[in-house]
Amino acid sequence: MKTKENKLVNNTIMMYLMTVAKLVIPLISLPYLTRILSVDCYGSVAFVKSLMNYFQILIDFGFLLSATKDIIGYLKKGEKPNAIVGNTLYAQIILCFFAIIGCVICLFCLEILRGFELYTMLSLVTCLLSIFLFEYVFKAYEQMGKIAIRYVVMKLIALILTLIFVKSDKDILLIPIFDIVASLVAIVLVYLQLKKLGIKIDFDFKRIKDAWKSLSKSFVYFISNFATTAFSALNTIIIGIALNKSDVAYWSVALQLVGVVQALYNPIITSAHPTMIRTKNLKTIHKIMLIYMPLIFVGCGLILLLGDWAVKLVFTESYLMSSKLFKFLIPVLIFSFPAMLYGWPCLDCINKTKQTSMSTIISACVQIVGIGFIAVIGQFNLMSLVIVRNLAEIVLCSVRMGIVYKNKKLFVSGVVSDPQNVNAENKELGEFEKHELTNEIISANIDDNNNI
Repeated sequence: MKTKENKLVNNTIMMYLMTVAKLVIPLISLPYLTRILSVDCYGSVAFVKSLMNYFQILIDFGFLLSATKDIIGYLKKGEKPNAIVGNTLYAQIILCFFAIIGCVICLFCLEILRGFELYTMLSLVTCLLSIFLFEYVFKAYEQMGKIAIRYVVMKLIALILTLIFVKSDKDILLIPIFDIVASLVAIVLVYLQLKKLGIKIDFDFKRIKDAWKSLSKSFVYFISNFATTAFSALNTIIIGIALNKSDVAYWSVALQLVGVVQALYNPIITSAHPTMIRTKNLKTIHKIMLIYMPLIFVGCGLILLLGDWAVKLVFTESYLMSSKLFKFLIPVLIFSFPAMLYGWPCLDCINKTKQTSMSTIISACVQIVGIGFIAVIGQFNLMSLVIVRNLAEIVLCSVRMGIVYKNKKLFVSGVVSDPQNVNAENKELGEFEKHELTNEIISANIDDNNNI
């Protein structure tokens, strides 16, 4: 029992290390790139990164959930999961071919990628190499520390090389090249770690049929992951198609700033999860709201007062438009905190996980419909997109709060809606914590594609 507790503590610390890295590294690289690259060039770089989000989701295909679950099943039987690892690798190789085809189509169809063909293909290589990181294996073995350390090492290598060698627009090809170098270093570390675990990749081509079965099994996870993450990059893609490179740059910087603030919410949300699972006490959520919402309002006030000054200081005066967008996106900062708080912590503890995903899909649909509406009426511009983005966040928050209060009778302190014994509840908590760590890993992969 003690060993399990120590492992959980160690995993949690390592995940927080990765969260800190996700915050700090972009805060160094983003201002640097906006200073040395022209606005148009940075816009294309940001567009490619958003495009890579979709290819990464395709290549991952939900295996961070499904393959992890299958491997855990093998480990419970005392068997080596070589077959599962081999099947998953083959399945992801198939997906890589689809990603390459999709990328080539984008190069032919999207004007914003003209002159950035090689940069785009090199960026895709980093996504393709991710299949050799085998993160689902280390998740199943509950070795989150290896994932976190590898992530930090990769990002630091790419960051240091970028700061040393990238000095202007003509050096931008070095950015994806350094990402590839960092990925290769990580792959070597992974190979050594897999060897220690005694895992060998089975390269039997007869397993191709099993690979297709793995794709079919993981499809439901892929759809869920796509619905909850992919639409975050939708606006950037559409801006790149309908507007110009400068608008992509301004929008990307504004969203990066929003993302930094939202990342500060994650530790609070993560801490609330296990407490809600144990107690089902809605008063816990109310207390958190009373403590942190005033601080969020104060922070938003500081953004209004000091936003222009901070953006000029960090990103140069060329990005003052990003400051304006950031200020108008303050409703997202305000409503996203309760939306996150009333999401997994509340709904998961009363077994309403499907409703959590459905609320995200509803919000995504609102955003898509909103974008279509402003395009039809001829008002497709950055400020209109800000309105649509704010509206989508408000809808997400409202739907989740509505579901919670519709089911408020299930929130009784110390009582579970479906009573179980203590051991069963502890098992449920353990499964929840694994699920939460899975979400952190997925979030890290997605955010990494945005952190320029």
